[in-house]
Amino acid sequence: MQNLSIGNTRKKHFLSLMMATAASTMLLGSCEKEITQGIAGTVTERFGDWMPPASGGERPYATEIYIFHAFSTSDLDTTPAYWNGFPGFPISCLNRQPVAVASSDKDGRFQAALEPGSYSVFYRDDPGDEACVLYPASWGGYGELGWVTVDKNNVSNIDIIVSHCVY
Repeated sequence: MQNLSIGNTRKKHFLSLMMATAASTMLLGSCEKEITQGIAGTVTERFGDWMPPASGGERPYATEIYIFHAFSTSDLDTTPAYWNGFPGFPISCLNRQPVAVASSDKDGRFQAALEPGSYSVFYRDDPGDEACVLYPASWGGYGELGWVTVDKNNVSNIDIIVSHCVY
């Protein structure tokens, strides 16, 4: 009988993420070739002091974008952990695999070719974070997490703000 330690669980989780990433690579277009159906957008980092008089700024942000079939907080067995003051979810707590994983480029642009449907979009703030904490691109009034709808032959645009600033 094999004893699954935390290390083996992380390895299995990492391998399943890698398989999902490899499978989604076929669905993802590069930013040079525009997709005709799916999700596209930008990721922007806000930094510095945004309290009046604001002296902070914005810049494009390169990171990983995780796309799941749509879900809300009521679908989770956990409440968000507060990482750096913002509610994030370790990917292991989401109990689901991403449909696609995209990367925003140095200009903050990303895109993912997807079938029509509703999706939850998350971003990874710190790609080096071992826990793989994901943050929803938006929150809805009823617990919706990063919901975006993709219609047939349409690209839904989404702009993600990664906040590293003081308000």
